[in-house]
Formats: sequence, C-alpha cells, structure tokens
Amino acid sequence: MLPDGATEWQKADEELIYQKHLTSTHFVWFGYHVKADKLNGAGGGTYTVEGNVYNENIEFFHPVGSSLLGQTIPFDARMKDGTWYHTGYAKVMEFDPETGELVVTNTSKIEEKWVQIEGETDHPEMIKTWNLIGYKSTESSATYDVYPDFVGYIKLITPTNFVWVRYNSES
Repeated sequence: MLPDGATEWQKADEELIYQKHLTSTHFVWFGYHVKADKLNGAGGGTYTVEGNVYNENIEFFHPVGSSLLGQTIPFDARMKDGTWYHTGYAKVMEFDPETGELVVTNTSKIEEKWVQIEGETDHPEMIKTWNLIGYKSTESSATYDVYPDFVGYIKLITPTNFVWVRYNSES
C-alpha cells in the first residue's frame, strides 16, 4: 500500500507476514507480526473477476467492528512480470447516532502489490475452499459435533499453503 504522499512502494517490515490466499471462489488475507506473535488484521470472503476488475466481497474482517465488513470493493487489477497489482477504494463508514445507521463519511484508497509463492502439490483435488461441517471433540467421540449456524469455519488450500479461519457471521 502506498502511504499518503508516497511515490514509491515501501518494503514491508521483515517481521511481518502478509499473505493473500485465493481458491476459485474465495479469498483470505492476513497480516501477522512474528516477533510480537500478534495478528494485525485479517479478512476474507468471496471474489469475482470481470476483465481487469477484481471484486472482493468482505464477509469477515478482523479487527471486529471494521466498516469494511459487508462491502464489495472493486479493484483495478493487473499482472506485470509475475506481480499482481490492484487498486481500489473502500468506503469509510461511521455510526450516525441520530439515524442509527452507518453512513459513508469518506473513502480509503487501497493500493497493493502481491507476488506469487512458487510451488506445486501432488494433490490438486485439494486446492479448494473447504467449509467445516463437523468435528470430534475427543478421540472416543462416536458422533461429530457441529458449530452453531452463526459460526463460519473455512479452510483455503492453494498449491503451496493453507489458511483456516473461524468467524462469527452475525458480527
């Protein structure tokens, strides 16, 4: 992302890991500070690509309470020399105490460039978005437990990495 007034790309802090994972239908991104062992931010949902427009439909976001949740952000996207560039504008929304509604107060420019992590897998059938539908809480469990309907639990597997996210779809 180019900070306000910057004319050149800034290199990310080496103690930070920023990754974006995409399957054919879903994306998840996260920023993690290794030294502090802290999640700086994360989000995800579904996406579409129409020509040079990459649309992110934000279905979950951390930190909680972000005005990005529920937005569809269109990005102008392009690939150049193995690097993916995209630029878009997110709505900055604030709570209006008079109406009780969220209102758009500004926009925030998002400008990113990503490079692919190289690698292959011997199991291409696993490169998908997976939705957890049950789990066994103990080794002796005879049946699968299920999460309540408002808890989402997905895993995205790409050719080189995976990421899983548990989120509350109601908040």
